[in-house]
Amino acid sequence: MRFLRWAPAVGCFILLLMAARTDAQVPKAPPRPTPLPETAKYWVVFRHASALDQKAADLERRGLDGSGQRSLYRESAKLTEAQAARLSSIAADCVARVEEKDREALALIQAARARAAADLSSTKRELPPRPPADLARLQRERDELISAAREDLRRALGEQEFQRFQQFVDEKIAPTIRQTPTAPPSGGK
Repeated sequence: MRFLRWAPAVGCFILLLMAARTDAQVPKAPPRPTPLPETAKYWVVFRHASALDQKAADLERRGLDGSGQRSLYRESAKLTEAQAARLSSIAADCVARVEEKDREALALIQAARARAAADLSSTKRELPPRPPADLARLQRERDELISAAREDLRRALGEQEFQRFQQFVDEKIAPTIRQTPTAPPSGGK
């Protein structure tokens, strides 16, 4: 008889557990990724165009045909020869300038890691040190270089052709770019 008195409460408890377990089993929709910044899209375009030109030059040095690599953007984005040449030139210049910023950033990071390793051996520090303040400045400068190259391309193509190229980038290039979420610091563990 005692059991019958507790049966409704136990039944409710079991139903609550089942409901909670059912909710836990339903996969949550992944969070919507934030839209890609134009600098990210155009960095991929410029780096890819530059790499294709380098590959074409390498093939041609070996006596092979590099026209397929050189014509990829011209054909897929429906650019004229002159427009494709301007894209290649702007891309090569942008990549060279950004890589210089990246070398500066790498030197800062390596110096900060060396200081952190020295600090870690002398103290019982739990959290990694904050990134150097100059790193944020270099990232802004890097983004500005890419934005400036994008604007150079806009001027070179003209507004109407640039809008068509922008549509190509948004529809064909951007969907192929995977965003990698950055994890918050784990507390040095």
